[in-house]
Amino acid sequence: MDTKRISIIAASSVAAAGVIFSAVSLFTKKFKGSKSPDVTKRMKIMTKDLTLTDDQVTKVRPIVEAHSKEMDTINLIHKNNQEGTDKVIKAQAASFEKDISAILTPSQSTKFQHTLDKKQTKQPANTHDVKAK
Repeated sequence: MDTKRISIIAASSVAAAGVIFSAVSLFTKKFKGSKSPDVTKRMKIMTKDLTLTDDQVTKVRPIVEAHSKEMDTINLIHKNNQEGTDKVIKAQAASFEKDISAILTPSQSTKFQHTLDKKQTKQPANTHDVKAK
């Protein structure tokens, strides 16, 4: 290859990297905390409400972080196509509940389930149908 081709390839690579970095930055800003509760806030609430031990907090945090990321991904994938979203979200929620409950004591698990039940009764049956203004 001659110098001109190498220069063109290098310039194109730098430009492409810039575009990708910008897209990732915009995506991160747009979805950070907008679709799912802040992990730190959620952990504080769960620790207080369920009186989690330090060991439980250590085990629960990665599950909450993974759940938050998965929900962001689900929302992104289904942004323009809500068909099937409810099934995916319900499956993710069931997995999350199962993983968390496995770490909790029976008493904590009951409190956790009660909190989830209260949350579900407050939400409309289908939160994804948004009417255009």
